[in-house]
Amino acid sequence: MHQDHQVEDHQHLEDEDQEIERLADETELGEPLHRGKKSRAGCARAAKLTPAAPRANAECDCFQARPPGAAITRRKLALRLPFSMDAMHCPMDRLTLSLAAVFLMLAPGGKARETTPAETPKAAFPQGSPDEPLRGDLSLAKAAESLDGTALAWVRKNKCGSCHTGWPYVSSRALLMKEAPTDSLAEVRAFFEGRITNWDADEQVKKHQHREIVGTAAALAMHDAQSTGRLHPVTRQALDRMWALQRKDGAWNWPKCGWPPFEVDDYYGAVLAAVGVGHAPENYARSDAAKAGVDKMRAYLKKTPAPNLHHRAWLLWAAVRLDGLLSDEEKQVIIRDLLALQRVDGGWSMESLGPEWTGREGGKSNPDAPSDGYGTGLVVFVLREAGLPAGHAALQRGVKWLGANQRESGRWFTRSLNGVPQHFISDTATVFAVLALKACASGE
Repeated sequence: MHQDHQVEDHQHLEDEDQEIERLADETELGEPLHRGKKSRAGCARAAKLTPAAPRANAECDCFQARPPGAAITRRKLALRLPFSMDAMHCPMDRLTLSLAAVFLMLAPGGKARETTPAETPKAAFPQGSPDEPLRGDLSLAKAAESLDGTALAWVRKNKCGSCHTGWPYVSSRALLMKEAPTDSLAEVRAFFEGRITNWDADEQVKKHQHREIVGTAAALAMHDAQSTGRLHPVTRQALDRMWALQRKDGAWNWPKCGWPPFEVDDYYGAVLAAVGVGHAPENYARSDAAKAGVDKMRAYLKKTPAPNLHHRAWLLWAAVRLDGLLSDEEKQVIIRDLLALQRVDGGWSMESLGPEWTGREGGKSNPDAPSDGYGTGLVVFVLREAGLPAGHAALQRGVKWLGANQRESGRWFTRSLNGVPQHFISDTATVFAVLALKACASGE
């Protein structure tokens, strides 16, 4: 196996440090510590004094910058706890472990995270629910308010990029500045720029994962295209570093956490990179700095079949601005397949786009699931990007569904398959609902 594929093996111990700290903070994020229905008897393994097995999902945790020595390391914690680190996989044990980690950080011998007088107050994330009342009238300003609040809370609290919240926000928020001017976008963008400019220094604290550079580069490139129309120097820096991390086969090491639709395979990372590079202003994709990487990425996407219609939709989006990914005939096939999945009510369902998905907590895709915000927003937007006129009957029905299904909070709900009660995919759904509505309001 090529050494580029062995990142997980070299990182799992450090990533478990992050998992420990994240679990200690779960109540601040509003996440329940008991997510399953296992009994106390089923969690008896907490008493075992056996070494922990490496976690296959270590790559899925956010990186949180912190001073050297400020973390409770996995090895140190293992010496103090009377049970195996493998207990983290059991709901009751996760509760015990979370409380233990908190006590250790507060104990005289523990090491608390540093704070400053200017530290941002703790942020609470909204609890997603299919029962949240509908607004009854469409409000892009309310959608912007929801996006601002969640994105700010995420970067202030977690200090990381995210497939479902931070990157989509930066990729789209500029389109709503007329309806809802904000300083939030500048703050979130500055956070991501800082991640790039401080990359090497942060590497001394915690090894970065390839997904962060890919997602950040793509988000910054799309924001540049929507705002100034010029490639920002930090965006160029991010894109150039992205090529340095590219594998020989043209893809990047991407999380495979069982968190659909984004963190399940390498293909999504490659197609996200293609979308970002295609949007990068000043014809960056054809520049000398990008040519070799684009050629390898294009070859990967040509020879590797997209695993589902969701990823094919993203490929269609990428192909709008990046030549050589799809033939005209292949584009029409994807368009036809997307149109075929439209529901009677005019919407689309995310789960029908990836019927094979099974989430980390056991949630399975239901191909017959009702229409949702992400499925509808993504498909309407991509079809519009691919050339369907705004007046196309299917798009008009999709727009009507979006107008009728915005929630009081300003979001569009989408069920998470990942056992997360906040249903963070609803943040992505709101972004694509906005993109779709904007695209279909921009003429025929």
